[in-house]
Amino acid sequence: MKHRSLGYDDRGRLAVHRLEIATGGWTCRPLKNKTWTSFTSAGAGKAVLYAVNGGGDVERGVVEFNLESGSERYVYRPARGREDAIAALTLSRDHRRLAFEEGKRLVVLDMDSGKTETIGAEGISPQSWSPEGRYLLVGAGNNKALAILSLEDGKIKAIDLASLFPEGRLSGILGRADWSPDRQTIAFAGSYGKLETFVLRDVIPDGQK
Repeated sequence: MKHRSLGYDDRGRLAVHRLEIATGGWTCRPLKNKTWTSFTSAGAGKAVLYAVNGGGDVERGVVEFNLESGSERYVYRPARGREDAIAALTLSRDHRRLAFEEGKRLVVLDMDSGKTETIGAEGISPQSWSPEGRYLLVGAGNNKALAILSLEDGKIKAIDLASLFPEGRLSGILGRADWSPDRQTIAFAGSYGKLETFVLRDVIPDGQK
């Protein structure tokens, strides 16, 4: 089992750092680009994806880095003239679709065909995919709210977080909210004066289970 993170090595190069849990040993693989905004594992643990938002002669887009060969390739390039920042890379559990935030748009990329689709309302950010891939858990309101986005019809169901907090206020959702394997439970860490972990049950809209 391995843990991966993206950061800078002792020579100031952007690199993928891998921790082998069994041995406690670290390996480091430098990347070609020097800047990034979002990162996620891909390719059944054999690759990582990271977002590049330009700067100098660096091309904007989403890059896949192969951890075995060290090769890189762009899996997504924005349309000519689009300068919106790319963030919140969120890969589906079958590794076939990638959701991300591009400016105020939520974009879903088919990893096989390279086709993209803009879905949902503006100003939402992907948090995690439901296990079977029919829904996205999204953050809204500067990550002070959660909602469920249906990828089949684009409808959004807000999750009532006010009941979890005495005054109905949440300072922010920290990290990524995530689903249980049966997709009926969501867990997230939130800040309301202090950091706590919350669990929401029966979250799929009625009639769509």
